[in-house]
Amino acid sequence: MKEFTKIINKYAILLLIPELFNLAWNILITQIYGNIDNKFLINFRENIFLDFNQYMFSIPSYLSIIFNLIIIGYLIYDFRKHELKNLIITLIATYFFPILGILSFSILYFFKQIEQKN
Repeated sequence: MKEFTKIINKYAILLLIPELFNLAWNILITQIYGNIDNKFLINFRENIFLDFNQYMFSIPSYLSIIFNLIIIGYLIYDFRKHELKNLIITLIATYFFPILGILSFSILYFFKQIEQKN
């Protein structure tokens, strides 16, 4: 059970990092594009961020995709380490919904532990 707790904590941290970054990023964007009353600052902001704007809002999405791929890498390692089956289905589920892949890994892990005890 101790080993399972370590594995799930690893995945919980990997799920929380992009969400916390997304929260911090949204707060930053709100501060930059917040309530600016000065006409000069409004024009300055529009000129500076005009080109950068299209990339700036997609950074949390890119970070989320990177962390999904990191989770997939760890799942491949853990599936091979514990000799579990149904790897491909779990990886596809993990790419779209990471929590679903982790849930399927934990269910397969528990069934494997039950089989080993019997």
